[in-house]
Formats: sequence, C-alpha cells, structure tokens
Amino acid sequence: IRERLNTVLRNAQNLLVLVNQILDFRKLEMKKENINTKYGIVTQFINDIYYSFRETADYHMITFEYLYENEIRAEYDQTKLLRIMNNLLSNAFKHVAIIGTAWIYIIQPRHFKCNDILIVF
Repeated sequence: IRERLNTVLRNAQNLLVLVNQILDFRKLEMKKENINTKYGIVTQFINDIYYSFRETADYHMITFEYLYENEIRAEYDQTKLLRIMNNLLSNAFKHVAIIGTAWIYIIQPRHFKCNDILIVF
C-alpha cells in the first residue's frame, strides 16, 4: 500500500506542476507575464535538467542520452526553459516504450544565426 500511496503522491505532484505550467503559459499568451532573460551556458543548464531525469529513466529502463556539439552560451529565461524541458521530457518518457531510448541532442546549424539553437528530442 505504501508504494501505491507514493505513486499517487508523485502523480498528484506532477499534475499540480502541469496545471501551474498551463496557467503560466496562459499568462504569457495574455502578455501578463514577463520573460526574464539571463546570459548563461545553455548546454550546462540542460545538462542539469538531464541529470534530474536520469533516475526516472533508470526506473523505467529507458536509455537516456544527452549530446551536444559545442558549448552554447546565450540569453535565455531559465524558468521558462526549465518548464519547457520538463514538459517535453515528461511527455517523451510517457511515450517511450520500456527498455526504449530517449535523447536530447543540441546542435547549432550553420545556417542559423549565431544565437539560434535547435534542440532535438
């Protein structure tokens, strides 16, 4: 029973996070929330997010990889990027088969402007 209750608690916490994300995106759409950018190392920030999902990947026996070609420094809103990455990775893990593979690959294509990056899941 304890394991089931822990699962219910985890799911309730995840649901609360998702509801808050929807509300925050709605605020952005209505232009009631500001974007607060800060210059930083995007690849390191995403690496931290990657490590926060490692345990979940291991638990579900999912091979989870994070690759990038070059360190990328840029201005970005850490809160927004964290929300987006959490949302994308949570959804990716839901749809990856057990003993499947998920990966994050960040590239900076030559034809992009110097501050543009492409994050591939």
